[in-house]
Amino acid sequence: MRKPKPTISAIVYPEEKLRFIGKKLANPRLSEYRKKEYIRRFVGEHCSICHEVPTKIAHYDMGGISLIEKYCDKCIEKIKLLDSTIELMGGPLQHNIE
Repeated sequence: MRKPKPTISAIVYPEEKLRFIGKKLANPRLSEYRKKEYIRRFVGEHCSICHEVPTKIAHYDMGGISLIEKYCDKCIEKIKLLDSTIELMGGPLQHNIE
């Protein structure tokens, strides 16, 4: 079964949380595993493709079942979801993370 066109919404992170995670990810002494753990704790998940901090949520309606995937800006452009979906929706949505 092919995925239908998704509804894309932006994830908005509070400024203090962004500073905190930025400091952790910039630390050269932390292993990649530890950095990924911080991302997972911070956002609950990571980008579905590259495992970085996600900035977009894609909601797929799969006929009664919702599939939700998170993507970073680079990966959402790679799979060319953003442009076609924003045109259909008339603009991006915002999804706040507290």
